[in-house]
Amino acid sequence: MQGYIKPTKGLKADKGGNIVLWPNSLYLQEVGRQLGDPTCYLHIPADPTDFFKEKLDQLIGQAADRGILSKKEVDFLTTEFPVTPTFYLLPKVHKSLVNPPGWWEESVVYKHVAFRERCLKWLRFIDDIVMFWAGTEEDCERFIADLNDNPHNIRLTSHISRTSVEFLDLKVSLAGPNVVTTLYRKPTATNSLLHYSSFHPRHLKNGIPTGQFLRLKKKCSLISDFQDEARILTDRFRYRGYPKKKAERNPPIVFSNSSEDILMCEYSHNLR
Repeated sequence: MQGYIKPTKGLKADKGGNIVLWPNSLYLQEVGRQLGDPTCYLHIPADPTDFFKEKLDQLIGQAADRGILSKKEVDFLTTEFPVTPTFYLLPKVHKSLVNPPGWWEESVVYKHVAFRERCLKWLRFIDDIVMFWAGTEEDCERFIADLNDNPHNIRLTSHISRTSVEFLDLKVSLAGPNVVTTLYRKPTATNSLLHYSSFHPRHLKNGIPTGQFLRLKKKCSLISDFQDEARILTDRFRYRGYPKKKAERNPPIVFSNSSEDILMCEYSHNLR
């Protein structure tokens, strides 16, 4: 890697469009930190591109032989000379102008005394975090205030509740000793479902309700929440011009399986 990176690397910032001069040492430090995370990256002994291309070509050929794909579709899906993607980083200077963070959790959050004593669970997706706290609300507020007291321009905004919080597209609630989830839509969310009058292929439009109802089933822990949200989702499809049968069309797996079964089905499929 050293041979391909100049002492100072000019990069476009993650946000704002500014050009950032990132010292080689800090760039390589962040690359090593991210690639060293075994939950996201695994070391492989060789480039698997040729293997994947052979498998994909076989699959496309079989689909063409069975009349599933037209010649035009085969030509579109076939890549004669596949290119290996390039791994690179974008500096988050809107977080810190001196040392764009990525190490912050490991070096600050996880080492905080209150985190080790009170935090039952800390889950983060990019810059959205949900935390389960075993302590008083005042202790939690002090912990967040301590995290915000830093020289890196990292600021956490928070919503603390004893009953429920929103995280991404989930509403996470406490129901006795259990944690339950349902779908969450922001108040400003609009109905952006693809309109049925669109010139997209018909099979694509007809498949959207199935995908959306499967997504909904995965989000809802309780069948009552799923039924309520399913009625809302049906109305949203009807408003976007979908025929009644199409808007209510769902595969049996949506209603016959629990959200856990659907997630396990997808997990097993991804392992193949």
